[in-house]
Amino acid sequence: MPKHKQNSEAAPKKKGRIGKITSVVLGAIVVLLIVLQVVGQSTAKNNHGVMRYGNYQSLRVLTDSMEPTYKVDTMVFVKRVDPKTLKGPSSEGALDGDVITFVRNYHGSYDLPGDKRIVTHRIHRIEVQADGRVYFRTLGDNIHAKECPESGCTLEARGDWVRDTDILGKVVGQSMVLGKFSVLLANPIFMLVFAMVPLLIVFGSSLMDLLKQLKSTEGSEATPSGISEQQAEFERIKEQEKLRLLIELEKEKLRKELEEGIKDETKES
Repeated sequence: MPKHKQNSEAAPKKKGRIGKITSVVLGAIVVLLIVLQVVGQSTAKNNHGVMRYGNYQSLRVLTDSMEPTYKVDTMVFVKRVDPKTLKGPSSEGALDGDVITFVRNYHGSYDLPGDKRIVTHRIHRIEVQADGRVYFRTLGDNIHAKECPESGCTLEARGDWVRDTDILGKVVGQSMVLGKFSVLLANPIFMLVFAMVPLLIVFGSSLMDLLKQLKSTEGSEATPSGISEQQAEFERIKEQEKLRLLIELEKEKLRKELEEGIKDETKES
């Protein structure tokens, strides 16, 4: 078989494999996103509405209260930890205490109800209670955030009152890229397109395979017709040759009869 013909036959096979691999990968991504959504929703019921996977949660920063440490739209990764392992600042006013995510169940004291918002702030003070439980006072790093008064936020005036039972975990990482991506996922139109594109690719690949199979079937059906024509031509030539041989045999027979007739006449004379 010529080399260019082999290459032309190998190219569609290679494209077919690439298409199938792409379809499988994209399909797997869609299935993974669906599974993560289902698992996350089930864990959120017992986690203050926040989806959790094992000991980890991810949330997007919505305000500037923690800038420049965590900018708006940054994705922060929060790990569940024992509240007693959390650390406060090394000195008064130092910004080296652990950053925690918690539910603002209290405000103004450990008894007055808060706004129930999910907040990520830094620990400024740890207060051990008489029963051994650990409570925390937290404040955002940006004391001139939009929610702060013109004079700035202070721990005494605007600090958070956090019980150990309010804590979701400690911030252990961040990603601006994933944060921006989560903004897109929150857009219903983008989410629809993101989910539909892989499905359309899979559908298109399947349709192309079907069309190729139909075309291959038509080609295989046309082949016997070609063979029949060749057989008919062969039969025609064979009949012609058979007729030619019969004519030659008849000629040879007549020639012999003539020769025998001549011999008989010679003997009689």
